[in-house]
Amino acid sequence: MAGPGVDLPPHLVAAWQWKRVVEVSRRDGRALLPENYREVRYDRLIREPAAVVAELTEFAGLPPSREMIDYVTGVIDPSRAAASKSNLTNQQLREAVREMEPLLTELGYAEHATKSRSD
Repeated sequence: MAGPGVDLPPHLVAAWQWKRVVEVSRRDGRALLPENYREVRYDRLIREPAAVVAELTEFAGLPPSREMIDYVTGVIDPSRAAASKSNLTNQQLREAVREMEPLLTELGYAEHATKSRSD
């Protein structure tokens, strides 16, 4: 198991960090009143940036902003969604997935993370 101070390869350090950040963020967010917390899924932000920005603007009580939506849709690169997996071997990907479980399954990502790809 990964953790601070443990000598691990970078893909496992990144997997451990992602898991910890998401776990702590979700725990702390749930401690807030529902009107003060909103989770945003990265994969949805990449797929539907305009819709996500519009929802967050409304959630924050801000007026709709075409300028903000145009900015976000202009800087988001949908091809980056799979970039982290493309830099890993199948073995590294399997190791990272093991490190991030059971959170991947809880979030509905396990099936996507473990799909095989060519090396």
